Amino acid sequence: MDTVKEVRLTWDKETGKYSRRRKATTTAFLRGPVPMDWLAAAAALRGSALLLGTVLWHIAGMQGTRRDLPVSTERLEQFGVSRHAKFRALRSLVDAGLVTVQHKRGRSPRVTLVVGKGKGRRKPTTFSQ
Repeated sequence: MDTVKEVRLTWDKETGKYSRRRKATTTAFLRGPVPMDWLAAAAALRGSALLLGTVLWHIAGMQGTRRDLPVSTERLEQFGVSRHAKFRALRSLVDAGLVTVQHKRGRSPRVTLVVGKGKGRRKPTTFSQ
């Protein structure tokens, strides 16, 4: 027996045609893949490093690249990160080898996400029993 697929259509007044409904994305999202080892390394850092890293991955997903990402203070203030916390978190991420940063006077820093082998200057965390 054949199955019937249900398709919901709405009337579009502008075009005068029926069309499929599209759900508008109104909330921020992460576009992956986001490496779990990268997130785990950022989570081990102090302060807002993980939050800043998550915002960086969000920006990377929206721009389609991991290089030369703008990190504006206005964007981070939406997440409760001050400009001072931004620079401390960036320093932590750089020290951990998770990002590289280009600073220009009077401009937002440009960040490149570092993913792959050989990243990081820290030794992996080991758990003893």
